[in-house]
Amino acid sequence: MKTFLVILSVVTLALFSTFLNAQMLAGVSATHDLEKVARTFVNLIQEGKFEDAVELFNEKMAEVLPPQKLEKHGIR
Repeated sequence: MKTFLVILSVVTLALFSTFLNAQMLAGVSATHDLEKVARTFVNLIQEGKFEDAVELFNEKMAEVLPPQKLEKHGIR
């Protein structure tokens, strides 16, 4: 459980920074969208939809944390 929380924190932070950078470049306020992405990610993990959760990742994140690895450390 502790390992999962660490992984979830790192992944969420990476998602936020990737999404925030894209939104800043576009000149759009991203606060609401970041929360939506984070909630979606957590819900997908809880539902066991690891393939869908990885779709939210950028290419590097998906390479480092594929669905199988995410499932191994995930909780439902």
